[in-house]
Amino acid sequence: MNRYEILSRFFKKNKRYDFVSQSNESQQKPNAHFQAVGFDVNMDLLKKLEPYRKYYAKETSQSNSIEESYNRLGAIVESAQVTLMPYSIDTVPDECVGNFREEMVKKLKNKLYLSDYLHYWLNIESEKLNFLKVSNTSGPFVEELERKVQIRYNLLISCLDGNLPNRKLNDEVIEEIISRIAPRHYKINEMVEKYYKYRKAVLSTPVPSITERKPIDLARLEELKQTLSDKRKTEEKSKKSVLLVPSAEKLR
Repeated sequence: MNRYEILSRFFKKNKRYDFVSQSNESQQKPNAHFQAVGFDVNMDLLKKLEPYRKYYAKETSQSNSIEESYNRLGAIVESAQVTLMPYSIDTVPDECVGNFREEMVKKLKNKLYLSDYLHYWLNIESEKLNFLKVSNTSGPFVEELERKVQIRYNLLISCLDGNLPNRKLNDEVIEEIISRIAPRHYKINEMVEKYYKYRKAVLSTPVPSITERKPIDLARLEELKQTLSDKRKTEEKSKKSVLLVPSAEKLR
């Protein structure tokens, strides 16, 4: 029993403050908004999402399906390549990068979503981590970077799967990230590409967008639970009755 439960029991007995109930209520409040629009998010992910919510555009934007998000990343790669011509994403001279960034900021205003932002940061930090590993660097800094990469990836996948709201970003944040990334960071991350192919091949059915989802019918859910419970009870009774029937040999 943790200290909150001990304190809760003590104060409950004395009709004062219930720490456990208050803690549970405070955890449920941030989740209420997401449940109302079809999300059921675990609190750990919500805490990690919190810093990004200030980046959302003021307008109410629609969330994307995994198909739309992945296709948008591909379309942005093509747009970046066209903007860089006659150079490629991998061979652009340093003196051309400034103009390229300015052009991409203009092209991508009001067009990027949270999944795109997470994707580009995933590329930046993965590149940094790979460089440190190749250099045989180790220690707390590398461990912290590994943790950040994993968090970015988990949040990104949760956005793609529709488990977190993949909202459109405001133009200030779009300018900040596009002005920071190098042309090579537009490439679709290998881990993301593998995950998308896995979803498409193994699960076959694309994840529906949030607008296509229906809210959870709690009454129907309770009804199904009761049906399953009744079915189990019936099966248990039938098993008991079989055990009570005399064998054929005894009947003779």
